[in-house]
Amino acid sequence: MAPFDSLRDYAEALEKRGKFVRVKEMDQDKYEATAFHYKILDRWKTNAPGFLIEKTKVNGTWHTVPVVGNLFNGFDTVAECFGVDKISDSQSEMYIAAGEKITSYLVNDRWKSIDPVIVDKKKAP
Repeated sequence: MAPFDSLRDYAEALEKRGKFVRVKEMDQDKYEATAFHYKILDRWKTNAPGFLIEKTKVNGTWHTVPVVGNLFNGFDTVAECFGVDKISDSQSEMYIAAGEKITSYLVNDRWKSIDPVIVDKKKAP
């Protein structure tokens, strides 16, 4: 994600634009997160926000593992992810801008390759 150092930074940028919501907790035993995701897509279409569920109940047990979803809904969020400078709500403009930005990373009509970095399990996040 070009201008962002982490997924957290990207989510924070979406939140600043009003494109991200936080849900304190969700009881999956009563209402599934997948259904929540479908509901916001049905309601807001390409304006549906990304979301973070901070605490989830599954089979009677609460878990504090964060769940994120819908981070790339709409070409404006994709364009932002790839570092397009001027973001608008026009999906057609953002489609073109995202495509141009993505293809700008080509070198001689090929994607630049990088060698993998192996991280020791004990040092992994």
